[in-house]
This record gives sequence, C-alpha cells and structure tokens, in this order.
Amino acid sequence: MHLAGNTLAFIGDKALTWVDGPLVVVIGSVWAYWFLVVAMSFYKQWATGLRGAIRPRQRADRWLMRGWAAVIIAWNAFPTAALRKDLPPWGPFPACFEMPLLAVRWGSGIAVLGCLLVTCCCWYVMGRSWSVAIVKEGEDQPLVTTGLFGVVRHPIYALSALMITMTAITCASFPIAIVALVHIVLLNIKARREEQALLGVFGDAYRGYMNQTGGFVPKLGNSSIG
Repeated sequence: MHLAGNTLAFIGDKALTWVDGPLVVVIGSVWAYWFLVVAMSFYKQWATGLRGAIRPRQRADRWLMRGWAAVIIAWNAFPTAALRKDLPPWGPFPACFEMPLLAVRWGSGIAVLGCLLVTCCCWYVMGRSWSVAIVKEGEDQPLVTTGLFGVVRHPIYALSALMITMTAITCASFPIAIVALVHIVLLNIKARREEQALLGVFGDAYRGYMNQTGGFVPKLGNSSIG
C-alpha cells in the first residue's frame, strides 16, 4: 500500500483515494461472502458425503443454480469494474464522488459489510443444518427457529437481498442494478421451493412456523427470538 496525500493505494496505474473506499469495502465483503459459501459447501460435501451439498438434486434447482452462478460472477466482477472504470455505465456517476451522495455510498458500503457479519451469525446458528441444497424427507436435519430465524424464515436470503441492494447503491451503476433485481427474483423462487420441501419434511411444525414468521420481512407482533 502506497500512502501519498489522499492516495490510499494503487491498482495498476490507478490511484485509490478515500472516495474509492465504499467500493473497496464492498469488493472485500462480497468476495469474502462467496468464498465462505463455496468453502462451506465443499466442507459440507466432504463431511457428509452428500453430493447435493454442492450440486442440487432436482433438475429445476440445477437450472436455478446455473442462472444464479451467472449472477454471482457478475456480483463479484461488476464492483471491481466500477472501481477501475470511473465512468458510467460501469462506475458511479461523477456526482457520486461528491457530498452528499458520497456519504450515502459510504453508508451503503458499510451496510454490505454489516450484512456479511450478520450472515455469519446466521450460519453459526444453522450449524450442520446449513446447505445450498434443499432438504428432503429422511434427512436428519432439525428445524432451526432460533436467532434471526425466530423473526423471519429466510434471514440469510433477506440479508443477501439487502447486501446486493446496498452493493448497487454503492456502485451507482446500471449493470449492477439489473444483477440485483435478478438476484432478488431468484432468491424468492428458491425460498418458495425450500418452503414447499420443508412442509413435506416437517409438516404441521413448519406450517405453524410459517404462520408465526414472515418470509423476508418480520411479522409484527408474531415473531420471537429464541
């Protein structure tokens, strides 16, 4: 890292200053998030021997994951493109490097980091129940209803939706906004498929859980953290 005046570092011939800080925070957080997801998926497969820990069992889910893979690649690549190209559509508009929009972008960048940290807490609460695959009948998986799972049924997906929304605000670019929209749609599809499967596995217990909690947003007056 080279320090000179307001310069924080260099990427090739590009000098990074404090106005690039929001994108640096986002890039580090998003890369860390997906590195952890991939690492945990391979560990799950190694620990359990279940192929579905990485590759979904159902054909529809495999197609869903193929589309999601493209979104994930774009989510990791576009903020870096925004950092290296300071002109639209890849990077923020010039006004985004001045106050008050710069303060908004700093806030959204820090929010991305916050989403990562809270997601790690959710992963910890899930423990061995965490998997990218949808649970099926016969698997020894407990129904997790503690922590944020006592507030919403899909806190990890809700945090992921918030994380990519904050990424889009930080990047202030049209391409990442499209990626964010597609990602949120895919999250909703995956959540509905999971709920159908979980109803088959846990029956009335999960139906009661659905009545007490919201999917992505809490139900006021009904949720409780265990």
